Amino acid sequence: MRMWQPAILFFNFMMIGGFLLSGSSLSLAEQLPSQEYVRKAGLLYNFARFIEWPRTAYPNEDEFIIGVLGEDPFKEALEPLTEKMIEGRQIRIERYPSIEDIDFCQILYITPLAADQMKKDFDVLASRSILTVGERSDFVQSGGMIGLVEKDGEIHFEINVSSAEAAHLNISSKLLTLAQKIW
Repeated sequence: MRMWQPAILFFNFMMIGGFLLSGSSLSLAEQLPSQEYVRKAGLLYNFARFIEWPRTAYPNEDEFIIGVLGEDPFKEALEPLTEKMIEGRQIRIERYPSIEDIDFCQILYITPLAADQMKKDFDVLASRSILTVGERSDFVQSGGMIGLVEKDGEIHFEINVSSAEAAHLNISSKLLTLAQKIW
């Protein structure tokens, strides 16, 4: 009977260890970005490559800032972008809890907000050369510049050209031809 006791202890240890590890992996999975947001991070990088900002949009000539307004759905998906450059500027990621916290950035990803909050944010940003990107269905109709839309499991985008022009942003014709819809 003593010979079986170590085997039972080992089995119990493995079961408890497996249970704890499975709990840890769930917690780790919750921390990892979804493939959807990895693709969206790639889109933000590609948008930056096809848009021209005025010189006044760069208070620091060495940095290109991608900001996230609100609760960050990207988790760690944006971090690989910090190893890349846009027009000779190192990409930096900033997260902003509110619109009032934003000093400067070139791209601002606006997480889904209530319609009245989104309108207020667009009013605050109207005079600044910041490309606004969001995923609400009414994002570009409400004044956002690029709206991400999921269709048939793919992520497409719409562009509000007049909002971008009002912010003194020049969108490449190559990007415009890829847009699903132009407003």
